[in-house]
Amino acid sequence: MRLPVILLSAICAASAAAPLSVFAAGKEKSAVKVDQRTFDFCKAKGGSFVQINDCLPKVQVAFVAMDAIAKEFGPKAQPLLDKCLELNEKDAVGAATCSLEAIKNAVELKGKLPDGADLNDELFNAIADEAKFKSVKAAETKAQELFPEIRIWGGNFYQPYKL
Repeated sequence: MRLPVILLSAICAASAAAPLSVFAAGKEKSAVKVDQRTFDFCKAKGGSFVQINDCLPKVQVAFVAMDAIAKEFGPKAQPLLDKCLELNEKDAVGAATCSLEAIKNAVELKGKLPDGADLNDELFNAIADEAKFKSVKAAETKAQELFPEIRIWGGNFYQPYKL
């Protein structure tokens, strides 16, 4: 009879220690602060504090990606960002995915075109720049690294860019 009591005591002790280590790890993770617009966006979506907490990492990375697009490509990329926000009903994660995929497609298409080919498309000409796209992806990756415990992209639904 003594063995089960000792085993039970060991399990209880291990269980009691686990929350402390989880709390300590969680404390380190909470050091990452999101910006005000991320908080405002997630709060406006509604829900409990748990839903807001789950929303913050993805939306923060989405805003970083869209900011990087605006910075790298300038005002000529604004129609892309606006259209992606519209298509995705003002969902920041969907809009960022839409924008990033459109730029990726533009860069890929430009690489396939014969030298000197012109699509007569101002947006395409503005965003089909591989070096700038790499800079945007680097900013996105850096933002994602702030939330290693969260899978940011993948499995999210979005509406792709179209006129």
